[in-house]
This record gives sequence, C-alpha cells and structure tokens, in this order.
Amino acid sequence: MSDGRLMLNLQTNGRDIACDRAKGGGMVKSVSAKISGQGRGEPGMVRRTQKQRSEGTRAALIDAARCYFGQHGFHATRTSEFVAEAEVTRGALYHHFTDKEGLFDAVVCHVAEDISRRARQEVLARSSVQETVVRAWDRLLLAFDVYLRAVAEDREVQRILLIDAPAVLGWSRWREIQSEVFMPGTMSTLHRLMELGAIHKTAPEPLAQLILAATNDAALAIAHADDPALTLESHSHALMTLVSGLSISGGQTLSHSV
Repeated sequence: MSDGRLMLNLQTNGRDIACDRAKGGGMVKSVSAKISGQGRGEPGMVRRTQKQRSEGTRAALIDAARCYFGQHGFHATRTSEFVAEAEVTRGALYHHFTDKEGLFDAVVCHVAEDISRRARQEVLARSSVQETVVRAWDRLLLAFDVYLRAVAEDREVQRILLIDAPAVLGWSRWREIQSEVFMPGTMSTLHRLMELGAIHKTAPEPLAQLILAATNDAALAIAHADDPALTLESHSHALMTLVSGLSISGGQTLSHSV
C-alpha cells in the first residue's frame, strides 16, 4: 500500500458531532447552517457555490448514516433518523442516492477508504529515502496489520464493513469495493518487491487478489468472533506467516517490527 492512491477528505468535525448526537448529545446548528449555505450574513462565513453546498449535503448524509449504521446496523436504522441528523430533507437523500442501500454503499466505501488512509499514514511515517527489501516487506505487512487492527478495535468497522456489507450489498459488490480500495497499493508494493528480487516475478494482480482474499477472510473471522482481540492475534500471525512465505529467502530477512 505504498502509493496510497485512494484518499478521502473526511469531514471529521461534522462526523464527531453527528456521532455525539446519535448517542444523545446536544444539537449543533452551526454545522448544518454552514453545510446548507445559511448564515451568509454572519462574520467569517463564506458564501458557498451550489456545487459546494451539494457536496456538503452529501457528506453530511454519509457522516450521519455512518454513525447510525455503525451503532444500530443497516436494518435497524430508519432513513428518517439520519435525514434528521444531517438536517436535510428526504428529497435531498434521494437526490444524492437512489435509496437507503445506495447510501449504505457510499458509507461502506467511506469506511474502507478511511482504513486505507490510516494505513497510508502509518506507512508514510516509516518511509525511508533508501528503499530496501526489509522496508518494502514492512510496508506491506504494516498495511495488513492496520486493517486487521481496525477491524478488531472498532465496532463500527466490524458492523458496517464486515457484517452488514456482504449481506446488504452482496458478496460481489463487497469484494469489488475491497478490491477498488486495497488492490492498487498492494499491487504496487508486490511489484516493488519483485523489482528488488525479494519474491519471484509473476503477474502482480492475481497474487494481490489471493493475498487480499486471505486478508478479508481473517477480517471476517475477527469481526464475527466472540473475542476479536484474541482472534486478531492468531489470524494476524497466520496471515503474516503466509505472506512472508512468498519471500525467496523464506522470510529470514524480514523485520519483525510489525
């Protein structure tokens, strides 16, 4: 995941407020006013274009829906709840998304891209100007580690990405989203490892698909486990052993820092 091609501009403040309110917190009108373009006469307020207001409305719906889907699940969440939370009309929901499932699809992409962003940040923090085999392996293993830890530690990720998404969107669409988000970086790192002579040269795409399939199976096991932390430990170790086995040296030169 070295190139981190997929990035998402997260509306952090809006999402924090939405999550607080979904848990029974106070109302914060200023955020919705900024999203809708109201309050233009107030000092410091910048008039937004129609495109910006439209993008703000869409982001507000995704943020609010993510909180409700994450806490209550897809089927237990009513559209009226996150429409009210985002402080938009029902018409706005159906303008941006065909239906509740269409919005959920966008939320699933949002969650997956959020994990990709986290992995990219951690990988960049360990980047070095001088590329070595060990560093390339570390980047690959670290990206998978970030993903599995997010699944184990974040109930919202578990419910949206691993429990509800395959059931609501179907296996094919779920795999498509996972592939769109995680394949480019995985393929790029595998290609780099081949260039460095760390693994045998082969077509990187099918190899990346097989590795991601194993990673997703580990993530599903963690999400459905009674003890996600314990399952994380066993499945993460198994996945790292499996991937490290691709090394021509048999994994003997790999770092154990992940």
